[in-house]
Amino acid sequence: MLSVDPSDRSKQAVRFGDGGTMRQARSVTLGLLVLTLAVAARDSSSATASPNAPRMLVGVHQDAVAHSYDHARAAIRAARDRLNVQVSRSTLRWNLVERSRGEFEWSHADLVVAELEAAGIEPLFALIGSPTWANGVDAGVPNSEFYVPVEQASFNRWLTGFTTFAREAARRYREVSLWEVWNEPNEHFFWLPRPNSSRYAQVYRAVSNAIHTENPKARVAVGGLSGIAAGCCISGLDFTRRLIASGIEMDAVALHPYPSNGHPPDVHVQWEDNFDDIGKVRQLLDASGLRQVEVWVTEWGWSSGSGPRGAERQATYTTRSLEMLRDQFSYVSVAIIFLDADRPGYDHGLLTASFEPKPAGLAFLDFQRSRLAATPLKAPARKLATPNATKPFLLVVGGFWLTAKSGRVGKPFGATMRVIRSDTGKPLADGVLVARATVQGRRLELVRKGAYRGTLEARWLLPAWAKDKTISGSITVRYGSATVTKRFGAHVR
Repeated sequence: MLSVDPSDRSKQAVRFGDGGTMRQARSVTLGLLVLTLAVAARDSSSATASPNAPRMLVGVHQDAVAHSYDHARAAIRAARDRLNVQVSRSTLRWNLVERSRGEFEWSHADLVVAELEAAGIEPLFALIGSPTWANGVDAGVPNSEFYVPVEQASFNRWLTGFTTFAREAARRYREVSLWEVWNEPNEHFFWLPRPNSSRYAQVYRAVSNAIHTENPKARVAVGGLSGIAAGCCISGLDFTRRLIASGIEMDAVALHPYPSNGHPPDVHVQWEDNFDDIGKVRQLLDASGLRQVEVWVTEWGWSSGSGPRGAERQATYTTRSLEMLRDQFSYVSVAIIFLDADRPGYDHGLLTASFEPKPAGLAFLDFQRSRLAATPLKAPARKLATPNATKPFLLVVGGFWLTAKSGRVGKPFGATMRVIRSDTGKPLADGVLVARATVQGRRLELVRKGAYRGTLEARWLLPAWAKDKTISGSITVRYGSATVTKRFGAHVR
């Protein structure tokens, strides 16, 4: 995913999907470590809440779009059933969506958004990444997707492309209201070759404007700032100070308050990063007359390490940090812990790799249950669109994708279609889905079919006898008297 490993600051690892690479070692020499309870530092973190800040949404970092659909689907359901999360954070990567200029591939993100909606979980997308054609960096260069052009003309072209990508994403996913622009842009792990607050301010302004053009109600955060007090390059606090000086209008500032060396959240270590650095950013915003700017915490957490003591420590620190967010930092409107479930090389999950609760997961669930039971959320009544006989309309295919250009024997083969009502311009809220696929006249077994507000999916299992033959199929949605059909063909290998 997207953070430093808080359990060992001398071995900094990029977490991005399952293909993380080791960050450069960073050694810190301190003459004297002064430990004080964070409660003693409350004077620096007791700023008042933004008057317009909504109720805190609590969730997990999943990066569901970076995983296979089957894994993402299982992870999302586990987050709902085992953790009672309200929001799920994922990266939406330009370099994967628009590998070739002007050719967008949204199918996987479509399915993830549909699954989150079906689970009642709000998506948060962090926009990041650069295709090779946009930044001019060869794909063989390590972390090539994190390079942002330095030369002005190249940067201007890059920014136009990134802004277009953001606008297309916001237009496609109008149901998504939470966005982050990049990730940890104040450190040189994700903004290469070196962080630049002036350039980032230009990026945030352009992307935020593009998103708000498509969705005026969206909230767009400065990408999660790490190293708030003691960053390697530009501290998160100084980076925020520079953004304020640039004059950009911010909806929110997202933070990654990992404590150095994984120390407890309620312990303050002088000259290091601490969980309670959250308060310093709120104070800075308030002192600058920006009380309306929200504070989000979009990554924090601890490793469970090896053995029961590590797992219990993770649970204890998780509970303490959640209680601090609730009681001490009540102005935080979005709180997303890293990570939902363990994966190879990362044991920061609240769940095991097989989605069984760890002690930290049980502690998280207890917190959510008690918090939401005390002040239950009122879910808005969902109004399904209904046919209007006096106002004829058409159903329009807003996008159509196959899971692959050719199916593979023994694997599910899928078709996905997005449907829009011509009279409202909005994705369809309900309808009847009919899906058929045949190979030489023999009907394939339909293993999944679903309709989620305009994202319609059907999946078939490809038997051995279909190898080297052609699939013919169609996916149709009917709503009232309106019908739209998309036909397709694909080869089986």
